[in-house]
Amino acid sequence: MKNLKRLFCLAIVLIIISAQVSAIEDIGEKNNPANEMKIRMVLFTPADKSLPEEYKERYKQVADYAESFFSKWMNHWGYSCKNPLKIERDEQGYPNILVVKGKQNYDFEGYQKLNGIRKEVVERAKSEYGISDEKQVWWILNYPRRNRGSRGGGNVQNGGTCFANYVDAEAPIEIDADFASGIAEEILLKSLIHELTHALGVGHIGPRIERDLGNSLMGPVNKAYKKFYENDSRVYLSEAAAAILWKHPLFDGNENESYFTPKVQMENVNVSFNKSKGQILVEGKLKSNSTAHSVVISDASKGNKSPYWHRAFVSKVNPDGTFKCEIFELKEANGELVVGFCFKNGAITGNGTKLGLNSSGIKIPYYFSVDNFTFDIK
Repeated sequence: MKNLKRLFCLAIVLIIISAQVSAIEDIGEKNNPANEMKIRMVLFTPADKSLPEEYKERYKQVADYAESFFSKWMNHWGYSCKNPLKIERDEQGYPNILVVKGKQNYDFEGYQKLNGIRKEVVERAKSEYGISDEKQVWWILNYPRRNRGSRGGGNVQNGGTCFANYVDAEAPIEIDADFASGIAEEILLKSLIHELTHALGVGHIGPRIERDLGNSLMGPVNKAYKKFYENDSRVYLSEAAAAILWKHPLFDGNENESYFTPKVQMENVNVSFNKSKGQILVEGKLKSNSTAHSVVISDASKGNKSPYWHRAFVSKVNPDGTFKCEIFELKEANGELVVGFCFKNGAITGNGTKLGLNSSGIKIPYYFSVDNFTFDIK
């Protein structure tokens, strides 16, 4: 009987140890670098089409340009970042490219728009290259080019997916060239990086014209911008986009901290209009279970041409949660201010339940009448 009791106790101990080992293995798997968020650069071609010539060189140029662009502007706005995007490369410096061949030919109806091939491309890439289903950022280029093919979306917790077209061009991209001129414009470089930035969790942000920096990366397409500013081929990353991206795991953030959405409560909110300065001032205090480094406020004015032109304004959040943010370049029209907080774990949220400025931002409607703005603060 004693031996049976001893065997029973030993079995219990072994079960507990086994469970502990299993738990350790699970934790190890969760933190396995193979499952870390990465940018997956994919080139998709239908079954009856060949890969474009020199595609590796072109992808390298695009990756080099994107990294240089983000590094320049992140540091310009004070959101220092040494290695933006963290694109994986081989020993020669070429990005790791996942080539995916479609099951159908180019004329297949389901391939006529990029969204139509999304599921096939991602599922085949995961299967053929042994990629985890978690937290990937899929940067997919389609060849040959299709019309109206650019799409993108994602967030800091789950990764994202974007689609754009691969466009042939003979000359190389100069690293210091403007997005909206020469080869960069010919291959739709702004579209390629614009959609990737959507997959990283940034929505549309229009240009701040008074800053004289050109069009914003997340603003209107080059053609639409040049209707109003014909000779301006410059493109910049807005301060608001830099604030949103700063603590993303693919920029300067810690992936192990990005799993939760911080709670948000605004207190002592006051919104005022200074007629002499032509300025709206938003003040308040953030209460949260996490630390925010910046507040971003989008001016969704009905006087703007479209959401691509909605300007966003940024202010630091003080250690005690207080903030003041000034809104300039006002249109004489009704609209709403959309408030979101950028947290040190990479999240941007206004309501504490969803991610993304447009999806979760706290909305403060305003109304214009006879040279004055009034605000509906709930």
